Amino acid sequence: MNRTKLIKLEQVANIRTGLSLREAIKPVDNGNASIIQIKDVKSNNEIDYSHVIQTELKNIKIKRALQRGDVLLRARGANRNAALFDRKGSNYQAANQFLIIRVNAEELLPEYLQWYLNQKPAQQYLAENSAGTSIPYTQASTLADLGIIVPSLRKQQAIACLQKLSKDEEHVMQQLLLNRKKMMNTIVYDLMK
Repeated sequence: MNRTKLIKLEQVANIRTGLSLREAIKPVDNGNASIIQIKDVKSNNEIDYSHVIQTELKNIKIKRALQRGDVLLRARGANRNAALFDRKGSNYQAANQFLIIRVNAEELLPEYLQWYLNQKPAQQYLAENSAGTSIPYTQASTLADLGIIVPSLRKQQAIACLQKLSKDEEHVMQQLLLNRKKMMNTIVYDLMK
């Protein structure tokens, strides 16, 4: 039995904009919030938590804090990739350069949604329906209207697992290339002696 269906994103998720800040983020040790910015999302669509700035925010809204499984979509610029927030605890906030998608239906896995948003059909829809002239941006209402193909949970889990294995392979390959480069440099320096 084929349980794949096409539904609008707004039917299975809540969408909101990131935190709007009035001034530049100033780093504060042991601050009350960690702010994820565009620069913290790597080219492989993973969040680099090691560079997230910790700061002190006044009137902070804990209910706006990110939750494990939230999907962050770049709302501005030509690159509209999505990253999965996979941390627990602490008060992480996303800057207003992101649209935050929180899945609210058991029939959709956040890992699958993140993968789906990075695929060509979703990216093409976002590009064709963006607003702005000099710097394109995606409105929350545009994202809400995006049709999502939702297969069975088992198929979503398989897709998410394959995606994770692919990313793990990328990490291993990058490490192998770095190790090879170090080895070659060592050999060359030894030959120069």
